[in-house]
Amino acid sequence: MNYLQFIQQKPILTGRITVNGKQKEGVFIPLWSRYSNSMVYHYHTLKGNKGSGGFTMMRAYSLLNNGILSIIED
Repeated sequence: MNYLQFIQQKPILTGRITVNGKQKEGVFIPLWSRYSNSMVYHYHTLKGNKGSGGFTMMRAYSLLNNGILSIIED
């Protein structure tokens, strides 16, 4: 999947990342950010609660290509 296909599909991602020395495992959902006026991925816990943190579409694509995150199949 190339970047253009990725931003058109906006898949839901899952995986484990480290933020400020803490492991975070959960789901990353694309949502609109009014602050950056663009789509960004927000972190949600495995229980469905919205957590703190997230990243840009480009960073999400990079993490997907490096095997750190994966796409949730419907």
